Amino acid sequence: MSYICATLNVFFAGIGTILSAYVSCKNSNVVNKTQLFIGLAQLMTSVWLVGWFASIYWGYLLVKKARGDNEADVSEN
Repeated sequence: MSYICATLNVFFAGIGTILSAYVSCKNSNVVNKTQLFIGLAQLMTSVWLVGWFASIYWGYLLVKKARGDNEADVSEN
């Protein structure tokens, strides 16, 4: 699922991050508010390309965390 979210982040800034906020809540039924906020910020600032670059980087971090790298900076909450 992280690869789908990362691909969405490349083509549609912030959408993959927002999707990952909802996917990560499947066990606890609580939406990851940090990822939701980051995704909305990426979506709103993508007009100036800042959000688009941040979205690509966040997609990279999602994939890195899903692969099991312990140094991923993606927030747990």
